[in-house]
Amino acid sequence: MPTWGLSSTGFYRPRFAEIRTEMAARWRARFGANRNVASDTVDGHFIDIISEAMALTFEGAEAAYTVAFLDTAAGVALDQWAAGQGFVRRAATRSTVTLVLAGTSGTVIPAGSRLRLVDSGELWELVAQATIGGGGTVSAAVQAVNAGAVTALASSTWAIVNPITGWTGATNALDAVVGDAEESDADFRSRIRLGMGLGGVGAAVLRVPGVETVTIFQNDTDVPDGTYGETHWVEAMVVGGDDVAIANAIWQSKGQGIGTVGNDSAIETVTGDGNVVYFTRPVDVPLYVEIDITAGEGFIPSTAQGIAIREEVVAWANANHAAGDDVAPAMLLSRIPAVASGRYSAVIRVDDVTPAVTTGIFTITDRQVARFDTSRCTVVIS
Repeated sequence: MPTWGLSSTGFYRPRFAEIRTEMAARWRARFGANRNVASDTVDGHFIDIISEAMALTFEGAEAAYTVAFLDTAAGVALDQWAAGQGFVRRAATRSTVTLVLAGTSGTVIPAGSRLRLVDSGELWELVAQATIGGGGTVSAAVQAVNAGAVTALASSTWAIVNPITGWTGATNALDAVVGDAEESDADFRSRIRLGMGLGGVGAAVLRVPGVETVTIFQNDTDVPDGTYGETHWVEAMVVGGDDVAIANAIWQSKGQGIGTVGNDSAIETVTGDGNVVYFTRPVDVPLYVEIDITAGEGFIPSTAQGIAIREEVVAWANANHAAGDDVAPAMLLSRIPAVASGRYSAVIRVDDVTPAVTTGIFTITDRQVARFDTSRCTVVIS
């Protein structure tokens, strides 16, 4: 029988049945081998009560043991474990999109004014007060009332929830930047492992709230490199996070005598000396996607089908292309069966110009990131 509780091999939690068997054996050893310990006897009732209490105690002890490890800590326990390593779980975020508000010049639309996305019924609200300009429009940022992956596709239909005299409508030219649900335990563990594996500057930057990804480039030699023509530098390419917080993380984690490079910068506030810290934000590459589909047996050539394919392809592409990832058109085409059935043939072109001409791999450099939008994706079914 394994050792109950903590031993050199870990923690073993006996279950109720195992505990009861052991307790019954001890009861008979103490009070006589012929004692009736069935659950419907007085002796059995007592053994059941003790066994259940012990089972619950071992269950609690096991929970206390597992919170000490990244692989087994969960929920609040994982948050507490991660805090000791400098990591904070990502909170849920809200989707955002820029709307063009239309109406009478001079009309003031207060922050918090709401609109409803007609297709989904989701509510959105103005982030800040906006005043309609002389041309009868003004651009304004709005955010979803509910956190998480709330979508709003380009050219959606909007209904004003809080009527204001002089405000007549709203349009959006691009898709919303979709929010996220609270980071799951599994995703949080993966990010912690990644950060601990990066070490140094990378780990420090990944701990900054809001940072989604970080990639480290460096030249630790005495020979000037071909990118910056400098020696002894580190470059953090970062998606998400506050500029100053990133600068502080880099400043506190980089080695003495190591310079920073990049296309963005902020002044660190750790020393108060006004040191400029450089880092890189990947350059967005807006891509156009054109898909020509020839419908075959069982494939429904409808407008709704084309819209479904467009939305699926764009959503998958944005979720699966990190900074530096090339675009393989065939991988985009592989998403069609997720929303369509039947036989078909398809040709796809992906390019940074329109009309798109590239049918092969579209190259994205290390410091770029491909961006997709339904307003730049067309699906033609014949």
